[in-house]
Amino acid sequence: MANALNRALGVDVDSFTADRVREDAFGPQPLVSILMAEMDGRAAGYAFYHTGYDSDLPARSLVVVDLYVDPEVRGRGLGQALMAGLAREAIRLKARSMTGGVLDSNTKAIAFYRSLGAVHDGVRFVTLREDALQALAKDGRS
Repeated sequence: MANALNRALGVDVDSFTADRVREDAFGPQPLVSILMAEMDGRAAGYAFYHTGYDSDLPARSLVVVDLYVDPEVRGRGLGQALMAGLAREAIRLKARSMTGGVLDSNTKAIAFYRSLGAVHDGVRFVTLREDALQALAKDGRS
């Protein structure tokens, strides 16, 4: 299921395996938490998230890394249910915000998040991937 999202984003799908998820979410030093949605007894969607810090507030934040609902069951409220579950988790953790990224081209996702009350705050995420990290760490240039 996660590889379908990665394919749509043009990400290397071979690296996202069940073993990787087990290690990163359930290993000795978890990096991410997972909220799953089921429909008719099978996995139909998920949200990957972790805690972060919002220096604008300043306060804890819940960071949504991925939100995905299987295309076959979209429009049945699973995305909203996942987001509501994340909101409950954010409140439980005493977070004052929940944030995540969305591609400018994903107009359906943008409309979905806006329908939940999300606002675009004018911030655009930038990413330094592995090669750029190595170059920057080595000599200060990417």
